[in-house]
Amino acid sequence: MLQNLIILGIVLLVGIVLVLIPTKNWNRILKPFTLSTTGIRYIRRRRDHVDTLANVFLFVSALFCILYWIIPFYQIFYVLWLLFSFLCTFAQASRVSASASTAVGKITLFGVYLMFGIGLVGGIGLLNNNVASAYVSSFFKDIIQGNLLNPYYYFTDPTITVVVTEGIILFFPCYCLWAQFKYMRLEDTFKARWIATYVLKVIFVCALMYGISSFGFDFIKVVFQIKDI
Repeated sequence: MLQNLIILGIVLLVGIVLVLIPTKNWNRILKPFTLSTTGIRYIRRRRDHVDTLANVFLFVSALFCILYWIIPFYQIFYVLWLLFSFLCTFAQASRVSASASTAVGKITLFGVYLMFGIGLVGGIGLLNNNVASAYVSSFFKDIIQGNLLNPYYYFTDPTITVVVTEGIILFFPCYCLWAQFKYMRLEDTFKARWIATYVLKVIFVCALMYGISSFGFDFIKVVFQIKDI
């Protein structure tokens, strides 16, 4: 528990440092990551705009998090993809923050970073001692051996439950970031009606990500009545 608190403290400290950098500097640095208006289409029949590019990125994220267990060194690819997701979303947050008050802009930027930071440390296993890695490697063997065809497998072996839980941990920050990216591209503001509700949403999402990453596997141990996972 102490280790997790230290990691969270580092995440928060890095976020504070990033937010202290003037927004106009982030705008200049990250402008290529806004991706301009690429992929935004106007649907005349619905009289609405659709962000095809963001939808593609969301689909890629979902596909990766479903099939990550067949990818060697998947955590490396995940870090790179999540970093790209963060840079694109942070670039959009910097853009919309330029037209908002200083406080609102800083809160928006900090919220985007928090979703990335907590999602990152959870996804690479820093909050749970990377307990999923051993089960991920054995899941492929279970498929080859046909263990998934045995109904008792799902009640006696935690492997598939661990693999699914790890996939959820990986997908959550990707979804949150690309959903924010999509909304800010289309609406030119943060993803909430008021800044107070935005803060509450960020707190809820980050608490959920932290809870699943830190305690999800402990819950699996209780369910399957095993000592270690």
